[in-house]
Order: sequence, then structure tokens, then C-alpha cells
Amino acid sequence: MLPLNIIKEEQLLKIWAILKVNPIFVCAEVIKIYIDILKYIKAGWFTHILVLLELLLSKWFHYILT
Repeated sequence: MLPLNIIKEEQLLKIWAILKVNPIFVCAEVIKIYIDILKYIKAGWFTHILVLLELLLSKWFHYILT
């Protein structure tokens, strides 16, 4: 079993190549580097969001889901 962060690049490229959409992988490191990323997600900039379940259920994502 591979952690999602190891296969993220491959999965993002496959989603983009097959569907021609705008996917993103969100993890704690991405949020630290791109502070406003959650605003862009909430605004609907991305068509597919790959995220770990623990992060999805966190307070960071709470305002996006509600």
C-alpha cells in the first residue's frame, strides 16, 4: 500500500490527461505553502480534489463543506 502523497503526481497527471480538467492534491504541506488554497477550492477553481480523509474532516475544510 502506498500513501496518497507518493502517488499524487501520477494520479493528478492521469486525471488531467484523461479528463482534461483541473485537479489538485491537498495536504498539510500544500496548505502551509499556499495559504489561500482553500479560498480557491471554495471558489470552485478545481474540478477534482484529492485529499486525505483526516484533512477533509479537519477544521481547515469545515467552512468549505458547510
